[in-house]
This record gives sequence, structure tokens and C-alpha cells, in this order.
Amino acid sequence: MATVALLLPFAYLLALLGVPPFGQACFQETRKIYRNLHGYHFEIVDTDCDVIAKIESVDVYARSIGVRRATRLFQYYPSNYDDALPDIEVRGQSEIIITIPTVSSIGFQRMVWLDRKIIYTIGKTLYP
Repeated sequence: MATVALLLPFAYLLALLGVPPFGQACFQETRKIYRNLHGYHFEIVDTDCDVIAKIESVDVYARSIGVRRATRLFQYYPSNYDDALPDIEVRGQSEIIITIPTVSSIGFQRMVWLDRKIIYTIGKTLYP
């Protein structure tokens, strides 16, 4: 019983810091990959975290061919897991277009990447 009394404050502190005391709390799944669009790779990653509350986000990452590290361009929160994923288009040498019909809310939008303007076409934002 004394051991439990000592572990509870420690588990609470870990939870406050965002570190789960038992097991992994976040899972990532690559949902879609666009390869070699005008010399760039794009990856759409779904992250599902379940620490205190359930939070799901979708991130769009980009990298030049031959570069290992990707840059996050866009993060949004879907309204459902089955929502349509973003479509990505590279237009000419100056624009990247990210199109998605519906998002619950937006977490992050990069407006320029490697001197390319990023244009977002978002049909509906449920919670702007």
C-alpha cells in the first residue's frame, strides 16, 4: 500500500508533463505519400494521442528528394477518422496547393517553403 501511495504522485507528475506512465500514448500512421512531385516528396501522417483526452491530428510534411529531414507544412484536426485526406499539387516553380474539403480546426499553416508559396483550399472549417 505504501508503494502505491509513493507511485501515484509520480504518475500524476508524468501525466502533467505529457509523459504517459504506462505504455505509449501517441501512435502515428502514414496515411498517404506523394512521391516526386516536381522534385519533392509529401507525406500525410495521422497522429492519435490518448493521454488525458483523445486528440487526433493530421500533418502534411514535405522534403526535397535526397533530403532526409521533412518540414511540417500543415497541421489540422479532422472531424472524423474517415474524412478525406488533403490533395497536394505543385504548380510550376512557385506554388504548392493543399486542398481539403473539411477540417474540424487548423493547428498550423506554413505559408512559404523553400521560396514556394503555399496555397490552402479548405472547403469548410467547423471550428475556425
